[in-house]
Amino acid sequence: MAIDRTYCQELDNQDPLAEFKTRFQSPEKHTIFLDANSMGAMPAKVPERLASFCSDEWVELRRQGWNHTEWLDRPRQIGDAIAHLMGAGQETSWYAITRQSISTKS
Repeated sequence: MAIDRTYCQELDNQDPLAEFKTRFQSPEKHTIFLDANSMGAMPAKVPERLASFCSDEWVELRRQGWNHTEWLDRPRQIGDAIAHLMGAGQETSWYAITRQSISTKS
C-alpha cells in the first residue's frame, strides 16, 4: 500500500470525526493547526452565544441574572460534562472559568 494523496484522501473520507470540523471557524482554508498550547479554532457558535449573553442576560438582567439564568449552575454543569476526562464521577467536579482551575472532591 502506497501512502500517497489518494490514500490520505480516502482516510479523510472515512474519518468519523470529520464532521466536527464544521463546528469551528477557520480563518484560512487549507490550514492545519498543530499547536497544542494555543486557543485553537473558535467554536462557530461562540459569537452568537456571547452576543446573546451580553444583550439578553447581562444587559437586561444585570444582577438578577444570577436568579433567572443558569450562571450559578454552570461550573457544576461543565464539571459534570468533563468529569469522565479526569476519571471522576458525576457531581464530583466543578470547573471555574475565571481561574481556569479544576477541582475534584475526594
